[in-house]
Amino acid sequence: MKKRWAVAASGALASLALIAAAPAASASAPVKFRADGVHIRAKATTNSSSLGLGYKRHSVTGICSIKGQVVSGDMWWMKVKDNSTGVTGYVNQSLILGTGGGGEIPKC
Repeated sequence: MKKRWAVAASGALASLALIAAAPAASASAPVKFRADGVHIRAKATTNSSSLGLGYKRHSVTGICSIKGQVVSGDMWWMKVKDNSTGVTGYVNQSLILGTGGGGEIPKC
C-alpha cells in the first residue's frame, strides 16, 4: 500500500511542478493608433529613437503601460506591438485609442 501512495504522490507533485512552471497569461489587448505616422519609440520618451511608424489601419496589441515623459498632459506610455510591421516599442497613450473594449493593460 505504501508503494501505491508514493507513486500517486510523486505523480501529483509532478503535475504541480508543471502548473507552477507554466507562464502566466498575458493581459494584452487590441488597440488602435489615433493618427497616421505615430512614432513607436525604443523608450518612453520623445528623445528616444523611433523604431518605426504606426498607422490607423495597422493591427496593434497593447502589452503594458509605464510612466514616462509627459506628452499632451499624459505621462503614461504603452508598450505596443504593431502586428502589421512586427515593431515593438513605446507610444504615448495620448496617441492610442482604447484598451480592447475594456481590457486591462498591466503595468510594465
